[in-house]
Amino acid sequence: MDVLFIDDKGQKRELEEDDILTILEMPSGSEDDISSDDSIAAPTVNIDTIVNNIEEYCPTDSESDNCNNETSHVSTVPAPDSLPHMPNLNDKSESSRKKLRRDHVTWKLRSFDFPVVKKIFKRNLHLPDEVYALETPFQFFKYMFTYGLLNHIAEQTILYSVEKDPTKPYNTNSKDLSKLIGIFILSSVMSSRNTRLFWNPAVGLSVKCDTMSVNEFEKLRQFLHFNDNSKEIPHDQPNCDKLHKICPVIESLKEQLSTIPLEENLAVDEQMCATKSRHHLKQYMPDKPHKWGYKIFMLCGISGFTYDFEIYTGQENLPAHRLQDEPDLGASSNVVVRLTRSILKHVGHTSYFDNYYTSLHLMTFLASQGILFLGTVRRNRIPDCTN
Repeated sequence: MDVLFIDDKGQKRELEEDDILTILEMPSGSEDDISSDDSIAAPTVNIDTIVNNIEEYCPTDSESDNCNNETSHVSTVPAPDSLPHMPNLNDKSESSRKKLRRDHVTWKLRSFDFPVVKKIFKRNLHLPDEVYALETPFQFFKYMFTYGLLNHIAEQTILYSVEKDPTKPYNTNSKDLSKLIGIFILSSVMSSRNTRLFWNPAVGLSVKCDTMSVNEFEKLRQFLHFNDNSKEIPHDQPNCDKLHKICPVIESLKEQLSTIPLEENLAVDEQMCATKSRHHLKQYMPDKPHKWGYKIFMLCGISGFTYDFEIYTGQENLPAHRLQDEPDLGASSNVVVRLTRSILKHVGHTSYFDNYYTSLHLMTFLASQGILFLGTVRRNRIPDCTN
């Protein structure tokens, strides 16, 4: 079959060998017959020039200076003052591809100059004399579980036994409670399916038998109580306290922890208190070593000592639990706001936390309180952040 083509005069004729050579000698370029001149040096792109010409990000002179500072670590190939013409990315011709290869930006890594903050810690970290006198683990435990707390528990235990059976009140004291706590600690070391087996002469421990009989142990554990039930608000009421049963224990522990001066560097994070009990406050966190338990938010120092804590109940963000001068920054950031109440203002403390708590509003609040901070941040918590 003959190959025909239309010449310049619009006439159809057979394609000759000279016509084919003429077509092959045409300059290489795009299908639109647009030739490229390789002798002309292609312009290069300068990032500083682009940033200065984008008024959307730098509408004012001061903001333009800030943008220049942010991009000062970028080094580019020398470029003309005017913004160069960028080639069409959709153009797949050979000349356009060559032009794209020449139009490039060279990025170089340079150290970022952080502003120097002169930090002076002004607080005295001298421990109380009674803390210096502590030597054994038992003494440290008694420092936290005071005799006042044990006497309060003994009173509430007697009161609860009277509520159960007024004719047969159960009498106890702080000494019996100390024995009970010791048996609980020893039971955590030696596990058993049945508690009464600890008093079995064959498999039990003689120290438990000498401390307390099994019947006395069961009786004291039956009436053990920490707070007055008559003062408890029903759970269907909006202002109920889910931690009412152990509220005196929590308050006493916080009071003793507050006697220790806070370190310079502090951290806020959560911790799981593992348990196998069935309770509505039990949480599940798959990334923790103990996945099931009670979630506790803690304020700790670099030494690992806990200065304050908060048991998660879901009621912390209610307006009744917020001070008048405290803003509502969200459930996670409010944890940091509450735990930093005990930190003295404008003395040089630094708080650290992860991206679960960090937000721009939290940083603004801590800065107004004179507390330094450092934390990772999630991208979706930064307004107008798309990259």
